[in-house]
Amino acid sequence: MDEQFNGNSVSDFSLTIVTCYMFDIQSFMNTLNSVESFIGKSVSNIEWLVWDATGQNSLIEVINDCRVKNISYYSQKDQGLYDGLNQSMQKAKGEYVLVINSGDRVLPVLGEVVELLDSNIEDGNGIDVFACPVATWKGKVIRPNSNLTRFVHQGLVYRKQLHDKYGKYSSLVRFTAADYLFFMIVFCDKSTTVQFVDKPIAYYDRPGLSANALHFVQRDVIKAAAEGRGVMLTLLSIVRSVIRFSIMTVYNRLFWK
Repeated sequence: MDEQFNGNSVSDFSLTIVTCYMFDIQSFMNTLNSVESFIGKSVSNIEWLVWDATGQNSLIEVINDCRVKNISYYSQKDQGLYDGLNQSMQKAKGEYVLVINSGDRVLPVLGEVVELLDSNIEDGNGIDVFACPVATWKGKVIRPNSNLTRFVHQGLVYRKQLHDKYGKYSSLVRFTAADYLFFMIVFCDKSTTVQFVDKPIAYYDRPGLSANALHFVQRDVIKAAAEGRGVMLTLLSIVRSVIRFSIMTVYNRLFWK
């Protein structure tokens, strides 16, 4: 991609966990508690970056009381979630980044991945992405498949410099699959190096932006393009995604209130 992402040239941390606040302080507290338990005051090689476009006083009070050693809090306006993520990536000081939504939680196994990426950095190895499973609110585990067309961004610990090569997340209005598009571009490049991890590193809370039929259509179109499907197969995928979303909506309303 032509657009250059001007990230930090020097990394102060091995990993930056990026969280964009989305108005719901109670959901955010779940994320904060998990990060506090994971990082605490003793872990020095991990940064937690909180991006806040709301400026809510309640969040500022929580941040002031936060017991995380390396927390970076930015309260600035943005043009939506993905614009906020792009601005966060500009400020992240980690060699690798992990996007954890407000309401999601990090799990202790992430510590094992941090050890892997520390070793990777020290040895000068070129692992670009650590692809990991993610636990969901339904009690299931979503695992990345071997060809990396199925994944959840909360399970992808990736080198921040990938944005230099592949550009930013798209911040087009109503385009909610920007993370999927970015990573599909990354994974379609055969030079990208990926290491799979067996255990879940995060807990994925109920879907937010992705909880609509348009999101599923966007993902299926991106996947179809990456796999080189024809027009008819792409249209069938779109129909399937709409039906699947409708079934999921009914199921969730009945059993996951």
